[in-house]
Formats: sequence, structure tokens, C-alpha cells
Amino acid sequence: SGLFKETEFDRSTCLTTLTEKQTSKESMEQRKGRLGRTMKGLYISIHAPNNMIPTIQVPPVQRLDLTTNILLMKDICINFETMTNLPTLPNKGNLEFGMNTLKYIGAIDSNTSKITKFGHELLKYPFMSIFYAAAVLNFRDSFPEQERMFANFIAAYVATIITMDTLLVEEDMTEKMSRFFKEDSDITTLINPLNILLKSPLTDNDQLRDAVESYGFSYAHFLVFKTHIQEITDLTFPGKTIPAVLNNIGGFV
Repeated sequence: SGLFKETEFDRSTCLTTLTEKQTSKESMEQRKGRLGRTMKGLYISIHAPNNMIPTIQVPPVQRLDLTTNILLMKDICINFETMTNLPTLPNKGNLEFGMNTLKYIGAIDSNTSKITKFGHELLKYPFMSIFYAAAVLNFRDSFPEQERMFANFIAAYVATIITMDTLLVEEDMTEKMSRFFKEDSDITTLINPLNILLKSPLTDNDQLRDAVESYGFSYAHFLVFKTHIQEITDLTFPGKTIPAVLNNIGGFV
């Protein structure tokens, strides 16, 4: 059809949007090159008038959120915001947004623009957005010292569910999932079956797959989720297993 869906960061909502747009001439040539690999045929291109077709797509550095990238480069002592020799310069508005956000949450110093201790801590959670990671750490720090690791684990666990819920849930309200349904909280509905699966003693891949899919979860994405929860466990309770931590915390919902 000559159309594609392009992701773009919306600074007014802090969300990444998906918009249907006309594909570029470069992309159309690439698509055409993939045709005819298995048999001969006729290629008919359907697209907007030629004068409305961009030559190339807008590069990611000009349309996506740069906040995490700025912090990652600060971590290796590179000031992305001052670089002028890039093949494509970043979107100025998104660059300013990223810098202002990192200063506001305390990830970089407002005066020196260098990464702070808090900024280094945020990068320990690469599987969630900077905003979620900041919320997790601020939630942790609101508790007394002896309770902070528990608070950290619980907040990071919930943030990971929020990050992955659309990937995790493949089938809504299976018979097993419906037993845990909470009308006032989708997160609570998901936490209980996920706890059961994370504490499961099953080691056979086929049996675990059947158990995961019986709740309506994607097996592949559950394995990714489990890996992230193990990373959180290693950060908060080094040497502990996920089941041990969950049993220690108890039913936290």
C-alpha cells in the first residue's frame, strides 16, 4: 500500500505514538528488491503522488525519546548533547526534553551536566523506562532503611509488569486467570498468577510452557519477564532465588 507505521515521541504526553505514514522512496525500493525471490511476478506500486513521497525515512534520532540514550552516554563520559559531528543531528526539542528530564529527576547534575549516583542506579534497570526506574528508586527511598530492599523489589516487580503487560498477556481471562480477576486492578489480577508461575518447581520446558499458556500468557515473553525479575532479585537480594524472595515477602497484594 506504500504506507507504514512510524513511532514518534510526543513530548506533550511523554508517550511514543504510532502513526500511519507514506513510506519513503528508499524503503519502497528496498521492499521491491525483496520480491521475486521464489517466483516471477508483476510488481505494482500503490502510493501517494510522487511529489508527496519522502526520499528517506526520518531517522530515529530525530523522532524518538533520547532520555535514556543521553544517560547511557553520560555513563561512559560522552556528552551527547554537545556532539556536532553526528551523521544526523538529533531533534533539538527531544534533546532539550531529555536533558531537562534527567536534571529534574536528579540523574544528572544541574550545574555540571555529569551523571549522578542516582543516574548510575537508574541504569541498573535497562528493561524499563527511565521514568519507571526513577519511580521505583524514589518509592524505595521513602521507606526506612531496613525495609528498602523489600520496597525496591516490589516496586520494580510491578513496574516490570506494567512495562510488559501487553506482551505478556496473549489471551484475556482464561479459566485459570479468571480466578484471580480483580475488577479494580489489572495489575493485581496479573501479579497472583505470575507469582504462582515464578514459584513453580517445574523444570521441564514443555510442562512449564503448558502452565504459562494455561493462564493466557505468552511463554516466550514470560521467560523474558522471569529473567528481568531475576535481575531485580540479584540487585535487591543477592544470592537469593525468586521463589525464596517471594516466599519471604509473602502475599504483597
